Amino acid sequence: MTQAEPRVFGLDVLRAMAIILVLISHGRHFLVNDVPLVTVCRIGGFYGVELFFVLSGFLIGSILLKLNKRLESLNGLLYFWKRRWYRTLPNYYLFLFVSSIVSLLLSTTLPNFLVFLPFLQNFAWEHPTFFAESWSLAVEEWFYLLFPIGLYFSGKTSLDIRRSFLLLSLVFLIGPTLLRYIHVHVENPTWDQGVRKIMVLRLDAIMFGMLAAWVKREWPTIWPNIAKPLLIPGLILIGWASWLFLGSSLDQSIFCRVWLFTIVSFGFVCFIPYCDLWTVSRESFATAVFRNLALWSYSLYLSNSTIFYMINRYVTQGRLEMRYMSYTLFFIISLALSALCYRYFEKPVMDRRDRLSEIHS
Repeated sequence: MTQAEPRVFGLDVLRAMAIILVLISHGRHFLVNDVPLVTVCRIGGFYGVELFFVLSGFLIGSILLKLNKRLESLNGLLYFWKRRWYRTLPNYYLFLFVSSIVSLLLSTTLPNFLVFLPFLQNFAWEHPTFFAESWSLAVEEWFYLLFPIGLYFSGKTSLDIRRSFLLLSLVFLIGPTLLRYIHVHVENPTWDQGVRKIMVLRLDAIMFGMLAAWVKREWPTIWPNIAKPLLIPGLILIGWASWLFLGSSLDQSIFCRVWLFTIVSFGFVCFIPYCDLWTVSRESFATAVFRNLALWSYSLYLSNSTIFYMINRYVTQGRLEMRYMSYTLFFIISLALSALCYRYFEKPVMDRRDRLSEIHS
């Protein structure tokens, strides 16, 4: 059995920041007609999801490296997938069902529902407007299906797990980037729906976090030494990416449609060593806020768009004060619902997963 790692406060801070960025980005739609400056907040949705990708890669990369030779057997592969799917699928299917009910209540047309079950909704094509936030889940689930399969078959060769991991990392970094380059030059797609949210073009986003996990495992002595120095290039890269995002015509820029994602991922991965070493000696109200936001972040991510649509349909009116009230309600209801979902659904499922792991270990 692989014991669950204790939660790292610095990584929880990054998770909390990621989901808050997403909420601010989505909530801006309530105010954008009256406060044009809030259009800047649209960058939050982009940054929040990219940060989640890097964090997810770092966590899962650490787990895969810890499993080591177990991944050379089919049982080890199934063990990894079972734990991964216990973590992600129940919440995903719950909110897929909720989104379907809400769409029917709002009298909107449902797409082909079946493509959402195996995460094919944006495999190599644009994502439907229904359950729009699920595009990133498709990227993650396909990555965590394909990468371990690569490790499994590499284990049948003379390569050890460390070399296999590094070789596959190069494949998953170069392959999607090359596909983006070709796709942009041949199809001239839009930056968001045509590139950012297409699964086969974005698998490299998770790879940056995976490589950080590899560096930590292979060179544990230098991990603390690079933590602070990497913050400066990280801030520079994120600042550069912000300038490109806010100052460029994204749909016309070949550079942004191919390389902006790489720049942001590089920037965020530079924060990982420092945050991975960030601990607190005493809990406080502030640390509890970050930890809870991190725990609720998955449910928050899956539920907030549905809450936005419901509030926008039934609460928001023409008056400015009503739109401010809608903005406030959006945050309150999203936080309350995700807290309830975590306590009464997500955590019980995770506890069951851990009990089953103990039984079969």
